[in-house]
Amino acid sequence: MPIRYKIHENSLPNRPGSHMAHVEPTYVADLEDIIERIVGHGTTVSRSDLYSALTDFTGAVEEMLREGIFVRTALVNYHVGVRGVFDGPEDGFDPSRHQVIPQTIPSRRLRRMLQDHAQVVKLGPTRRRPVVARYVDVNSGTANQTVTPCGAGRLVGQQLKYDPADRRQGVFFVAAGGAETRVELAARNMPREVIFVVPALEPGPYVLQVRVAFEGNEDIQVSRLEEELTVPA
Repeated sequence: MPIRYKIHENSLPNRPGSHMAHVEPTYVADLEDIIERIVGHGTTVSRSDLYSALTDFTGAVEEMLREGIFVRTALVNYHVGVRGVFDGPEDGFDPSRHQVIPQTIPSRRLRRMLQDHAQVVKLGPTRRRPVVARYVDVNSGTANQTVTPCGAGRLVGQQLKYDPADRRQGVFFVAAGGAETRVELAARNMPREVIFVVPALEPGPYVLQVRVAFEGNEDIQVSRLEEELTVPA
């Protein structure tokens, strides 16, 4: 999925008439999303072990930062700074005037990766629309690959919440021949996450779509998962 951006006028007084790019996040990922992405790439490590290792990693970094250690990782380098004004060389740290703050520096590897491999797409005028970022098949433990009929599915993205009473809206599985099957039962229907029971689909390839009509606009906005999903035979 490309990086989406919009052009906005620069508000800095010394750059009148200039414009800048503002990146629109696809969605906000948390630790669970990172674990799902790792699992989706075929790791042999279990979810529980991944969660434990990443949690331990976070705790170790926090502990070293409290000791004033500069922490270098593959993606980001961490260190701490002190914010506030000191009255002179004899002045000391005063919690009422000063604050210890975290500071980060992107690594050379991260900068090079984005420079060499990131793809961008320019967005037009602002218009609300759903964005389907990832489908997780809970039963098979795969992401953007397999669909388990009558199992549990999880969608992650933006502006995904729909009105279940409106039959035009919802999560749809579209078969290769064009036949559409709507999800009828959603346990969670929120803007960034939809958890639902997968319909009794026949084996074959499917395109997953989310269709939403936003308040004040009856037009249906459609977003689809880029990857094609498969119900195994």
